[in-house]
Amino acid sequence: MAGWRRISGYQAPAGGSGELVPIAGGSSQPGGVDAEFLGDHTQGLFYLSFEQEDPAQLAAMGLGPLTFGAPGSTVPLWNIEYDGSFSGGLRLTFGYDPSLLAGVDINRLHIYHWHNGAWEDLGGNFDLAGGTVTVDTDSLSPFALGVSAVPEPDGWALMVGGLGVLVWRSKRRLAKTTSALLT
Repeated sequence: MAGWRRISGYQAPAGGSGELVPIAGGSSQPGGVDAEFLGDHTQGLFYLSFEQEDPAQLAAMGLGPLTFGAPGSTVPLWNIEYDGSFSGGLRLTFGYDPSLLAGVDINRLHIYHWHNGAWEDLGGNFDLAGGTVTVDTDSLSPFALGVSAVPEPDGWALMVGGLGVLVWRSKRRLAKTTSALLT
């Protein structure tokens, strides 16, 4: 993509599932990525660009409209390319700076993938202590760390909501039974 600083290639030898390639220092570095092949692949080079972008700039770069919020004043954005071929997908582990997430509802953090002209929510498995998030994908292009627009219900909210439905059903049954007995 125009305007991206392309970091030099990281060699991946031909192989099968489980091959792990650290890119730009790997996920232990903010902006680095670990790429694990989930199937066969040919020899090739990974290229990575990492930027902290102003959300308004993403649309100017042809990456909009956003369907998510920024986790702060900027959006961590990775653009990954591979000049080889692969089948079976990739497991990507992104390294980010946890200090950027101060005050962010961790349950709303997701990785978004620019795919077919729109942002696709990939979710993610977060390791907050390690500052990493892992997703599986079958294609490469820009990935962003963002905040979902709709808060996800937590376990307590789901349980209380379910309990409310049970109470409502019980009251409804009791009202029908009482009505039937009185007539």
